[in-house]
Amino acid sequence: MKKTLFFLLLIFSLNIQAQNLTAHKAVVAGLNNYMEFIHQSTHTLYLMQNDLQSFNQDLLHKLLHPNSSLTFDKRDYLNDHLYYFLTPPEIYDISVNTLLPISSVEKDSLNKQLYRLKFLIEMLDITIGFIDTYVKDSLYLTDSSFSKAFSYLNASVLYFDNYLSAWKNMVNLIERIAAKYEVVDLQNPYIKTSVAMDSLFDVVYLISDAARIGDTNSVRLFLPLLENQIDKLEGKAEFYLNGATSYGRSNGKDPFNRYDNIIFDAKAELAHTKSFLKPTLYPNYSEKIYGKDYYFYNQKFINKFNRHGLGMAYEYNSFADNSNHFVLKKAQIPQTFKVLFPPEPIQQVVTQTNTDTLQPYSLAGAPANNLVFLLDVSNSMSHPLKLPLLKDAIKFLISQMRDYDYVTIVTYSGDAQIVVDNISAHYVDSLNFVIDNLKSSGTTNLYKGVKLAYKSANNNYISSGNNRIILATDGDVKINSKIKRISRNNSDKIILSVFYFSQYDNNFDKLSALSKIGKGNCVKITEDNIKTIIINEAKGD
Repeated sequence: MKKTLFFLLLIFSLNIQAQNLTAHKAVVAGLNNYMEFIHQSTHTLYLMQNDLQSFNQDLLHKLLHPNSSLTFDKRDYLNDHLYYFLTPPEIYDISVNTLLPISSVEKDSLNKQLYRLKFLIEMLDITIGFIDTYVKDSLYLTDSSFSKAFSYLNASVLYFDNYLSAWKNMVNLIERIAAKYEVVDLQNPYIKTSVAMDSLFDVVYLISDAARIGDTNSVRLFLPLLENQIDKLEGKAEFYLNGATSYGRSNGKDPFNRYDNIIFDAKAELAHTKSFLKPTLYPNYSEKIYGKDYYFYNQKFINKFNRHGLGMAYEYNSFADNSNHFVLKKAQIPQTFKVLFPPEPIQQVVTQTNTDTLQPYSLAGAPANNLVFLLDVSNSMSHPLKLPLLKDAIKFLISQMRDYDYVTIVTYSGDAQIVVDNISAHYVDSLNFVIDNLKSSGTTNLYKGVKLAYKSANNNYISSGNNRIILATDGDVKINSKIKRISRNNSDKIILSVFYFSQYDNNFDKLSALSKIGKGNCVKITEDNIKTIIINEAKGD
């Protein structure tokens, strides 16, 4: 009887382990699709950065030599298979449609973060399109000191910076989900190797990020950790990969060969780290013009890590591809972008045809803005005097705002999402493009929208600034206790105002009560008053 019970328990335990391992493999395989989008879009970022840097230097050359030519050739990095086996949009579709044995909340979070990365890459592609038109249509001939061109380059910096932030959030989310479903089967040589290498990759991430911001003290602190990890792993391929199939060291797919290549690249990263910590007596051209931090981060550390340099992450991910999806891939590191300006400041040319008309709308003396537009884009807002009217008003406001005024746009229709995340009003063309492409669809879900809007407003809070959410709706919404509680809990820092787009009064009272909780205004919007109202909100009135 005891032997029978023992064998039954053993079989039950083995079944549970098998089920966990199956779930683990499915989760890792699905998450690796998301990682693949990160890899392809990060490679897109690298290609775009090269073009932008080249254009930037051509601009400076033309300023010094006016008779020189100015050329630019925009390439379709997002859709051309010349650069990838699968393009970023194709991998995006695969990722969001992947069936993962995880919770719906986790899947939803993954897709939102993925959309954010996709959106930023697309916005960067659009901005580069502006540059292409600027050059091909010879618009630079009438642009004093190329101020428009430099505004496009500045906008690109913003998208690179936002991508880096979104990339960190996405990678952290993927790793958290993977850890939740992790099965550490150290009998599997691929899992055993990946566990052993985790700390090596962690310290390389830390060093490159510290170098990016010029944190020399942290780089110096991490240096011995990197040396220690390399010492632990070097020459140990046979130990960690014991049981893995070898294809011969000359075969690129051989796991032992991949292992050795990772260690080789890690030693190159170690050499770069030591060089970064030494004073540079005779810096090369790139280091001299861009600065040590930017140069080492983009051209040294990332080159020995990412795909374009056949670096550590590239080798590791190729290793993971041959491991039957037991191994979560490593995220390649995004480039950053820096604009080189001419020695003398660029004189901005401002054309103001009707001073008397524009004067009442001036924001002179108003506090810095952290404005979050929370827009109802449900079907009921499609009327010309609703969403289309609001879009024109927001574009007008942006034309009057200052570089230190920031705009966020959150839409809610069935679900809520951030379409513009804390972008300076300086980037008028990019903001206008996004606003023009807002469309009405679906039904409203105000709670999710309010929650996301307050989160964004708090994340981008400006001390002594005008931190304000403008909720725009035609009133066809449900205001529950959760919405009121969020507004009440944040009312000391964030103001909530309501723009009401309806000729009927049936929902005005409850929206007015919500605005009072948020210590803001509730106004019926018409074609005649919208410009004045929206400017007053930006003034902090």
